[in-house]
Amino acid sequence: MAGSRAPEVATILVTDLVGSTELRVRLGEERAEAFRRAHDRGLRAAIEGAGGSVVKGTGDGFVARFAAAHGALDAAVAAQQEADRLRRREQLPVAIRVGVAAGEVVEEDGETIGEAVRVAKRLCDVASSGQILVTDEVRLLARGRGDHTIAATGDANEVAWAPSDVGADLHSASPFVGRDDALATLREAYERALRRSGGLVLVTGDPGIGKTRLIDELISQVAAPSGATVLLGRCHDGDVTPHAAFTEAMSAWVRTAAPEAVRAALGPTAPVVARLAPAVAEVLPDVSDPLPVEPSEAAARLHDAVCQALGRMSAEAPLLMVVDDLHWADEATIGLLRAVARFAKGARVLLVATYRETDLDRRHPLAKAMPEIRREVEPVRVDLGGLATAEVEDLLVRLAGHAVADAFVNALAEETAGNPFFIRETLLHLRETGQLRQDDRRWVVGDLRELALPSGVREVVGRRLERLSPAANRLLAIGSLFEVAFPLAVAAEVAGLDEDAALDAVDEALAARILTPADDFDCYSLSHALFRHVLNEELNPSRQVRAHRAIAEALERRLQDAPTPTQAAALARHYHRSAAMPGATRGPLPATPTWSSTAPWSSPGSCSATATTPSEPGSNAT
Repeated sequence: MAGSRAPEVATILVTDLVGSTELRVRLGEERAEAFRRAHDRGLRAAIEGAGGSVVKGTGDGFVARFAAAHGALDAAVAAQQEADRLRRREQLPVAIRVGVAAGEVVEEDGETIGEAVRVAKRLCDVASSGQILVTDEVRLLARGRGDHTIAATGDANEVAWAPSDVGADLHSASPFVGRDDALATLREAYERALRRSGGLVLVTGDPGIGKTRLIDELISQVAAPSGATVLLGRCHDGDVTPHAAFTEAMSAWVRTAAPEAVRAALGPTAPVVARLAPAVAEVLPDVSDPLPVEPSEAAARLHDAVCQALGRMSAEAPLLMVVDDLHWADEATIGLLRAVARFAKGARVLLVATYRETDLDRRHPLAKAMPEIRREVEPVRVDLGGLATAEVEDLLVRLAGHAVADAFVNALAEETAGNPFFIRETLLHLRETGQLRQDDRRWVVGDLRELALPSGVREVVGRRLERLSPAANRLLAIGSLFEVAFPLAVAAEVAGLDEDAALDAVDEALAARILTPADDFDCYSLSHALFRHVLNEELNPSRQVRAHRAIAEALERRLQDAPTPTQAAALARHYHRSAAMPGATRGPLPATPTWSSTAPWSSPGSCSATATTPSEPGSNAT
């Protein structure tokens, strides 16, 4: 038959959300759709995290395929645990049922079919709420693999599962509470944009207060259901490349959109936009260089080209553009932001920018431009503060799935000032020290008279770091001196760690959720800016200068006189930061790395060069 392949043996998992119709009636269409998306995200993460792939969605669940039976069982248990977490967070009667079968399947016209699919679907249909049923074949194939308890029940076998412990709940995304008014303001602004009356919304608040999470909810609850195109770019600490956030946003869209859609949206402005987002040339290699203009006209031409492109994109679908962490923006980024905000006033475009007001002084480009921004576009402002005590209680109840002692709620609200990030870090601290544990699906908190709540988030972060080994702390301290992400080989060399010690340190930091993998191989990022700040401040100025010099020299040895522009930019930055020491302008160093020169340690990776101008003082990497 056309479009079919040879049969293969696979394990098929089918899930179903119990009572989805009744749940939709109870919640209403809008909230039910938001809930469905959260449910789907959790299921997909459970499936892909266990090595499976989603074959298709069924509306109320998924059909997924696995090469190994034990992977399907891991995913089934993870899916049930995720549904249990969602039930507690949303305070809703959420439950799923799961069926798993193994056998030959065939790919036919892009669809997986076969007896295993039919049997898994039948088992799912007869399973009870919260139950996982599997065939004898799956039980035999998974025997000895994984730690699953499987018992016969009727014509099938049931896989036992238990709710995840409090640590797993805290490491996943926190419930979205206490921001209904802020989200409503953003929703109103977006609905005005749908009527071709967009504009600019400024979201402000302290570190960890939930600015980025609010934007995530705007995207998932409002923009995505309307079919909007979402462009997301971030400014980064130490990143002074002009228009960096817009480059990031446009590049991400160009790489994910269909080439014909990119060509149609950019139109005759493609050559100019390609200067902003080099990814355009990757997707449209026939784009030529723009005609030369006087330097004084370059900014105006770029602003016009970007606005024209956004206009064509918003003609096809409403457009939400987000610029995160504007407190790290340069003058060029602020200039383009103003141009896009002015354009958005008469288009189906909503521009949202987040920043920390406490990080702005009167010399900051955003502070200097704010009077003009207010005059030109009258931005909507959303100020996020800490959660009220009642909202902290709501957050804890949703995490725990049951009532929490008032004294604990009050103590946590007072110590963290209602900051959601501080709350989670404090809960993790209490859990790691044994003062918070889980017993029979309930949180058990130690004696409140002896509860050692750390005073302030700096102590919370500090104590999280203290539980790591000295080697991990050395690696993280060096990594904190890079912008956004750091190459493991370079950071490890400067920290004085060999390859095995560095990998062990990374394992520790990943397990503690202090590091996250970056896009490039062997590159890692700190999970929150607060870890970066605490680690930076623990290095005295003299050590920081010497560490930047050591990083520059390690980078230069690996580049071997052939840096890319972004690698040269990183090199320039670290030499500039160590300009107080002699030799910041000397020539290339000999290629004598102290680490093994075999892959993967011989390359610094592109993450070492998060954009910075290569013309900084003290650079020899041009």
